Amino acid sequence: MDVAKLLGQSVVEGVVDSGTTSTLTDSARREKDGSFNGGTLWVLSGANAGAVLVVEGFGKNKITVATQAAAFAAGDQYALTDAVFPYWKIRQSINSVVGDVLEVDESLTFEADTYEYTLPALNGAYKGVEFVDSDERTYPSFHDKVRNGVLIFDYGFGGGDGDTIRILTKSPHDLLFDATDTLDAAIPIKKVLWDAVVDVLQWGVRQYRNDASKMTEEFLQLAMGKQEKFGKLQNDELPMVRYKAAGWGR
Repeated sequence: MDVAKLLGQSVVEGVVDSGTTSTLTDSARREKDGSFNGGTLWVLSGANAGAVLVVEGFGKNKITVATQAAAFAAGDQYALTDAVFPYWKIRQSINSVVGDVLEVDESLTFEADTYEYTLPALNGAYKGVEFVDSDERTYPSFHDKVRNGVLIFDYGFGGGDGDTIRILTKSPHDLLFDATDTLDAAIPIKKVLWDAVVDVLQWGVRQYRNDASKMTEEFLQLAMGKQEKFGKLQNDELPMVRYKAAGWGR
């Protein structure tokens, strides 16, 4: 829903008066019949909380969606928007920009004059190595490689005796499909939001190029300014990473 709001869509919220497993009635809805057809409904509370549904019909204060396991009930809260930027496109854009997750393994310690180490099991693709000394100072290695499961440093180019060997890996983020799926804490959420907004608006410019009322080009220029601001947080330079160490974590 955050992306929909940043797109400039009108996201309205309401409270259900009565409902069935496929309809929500809200007497406060005064919009024209059909206004939300093909749009998106976010269920914010009640038995169906967390569901994100396509609006199959809207008329006479009644919203129709696909049949749910539980009935909508009086007091359920919801949010609603039209079909200008459909939910399938928002979800597609988020998954296309979310990028990789950078992870860290700190289970190895450098020993003086030892330049080969058995690589621990890693969750992603090997990206490189840093050394961390006893004062928590970090410095990169430019003379490392992995061969047949062995981490090898060029002779004379290892760390200091007792330094932690910080192994960096990256792997694709799990697809975000359901409303309950969460973004990894290592990914800067504002960057993802604005990258997704720009991607959706670029689609919108092509989709609505003959409809000036949608103002997609104007919104795109504004969004690209925000994207530039947060674009400095690249996925390879994350402010947070996930740690895996011997017997402890950060």
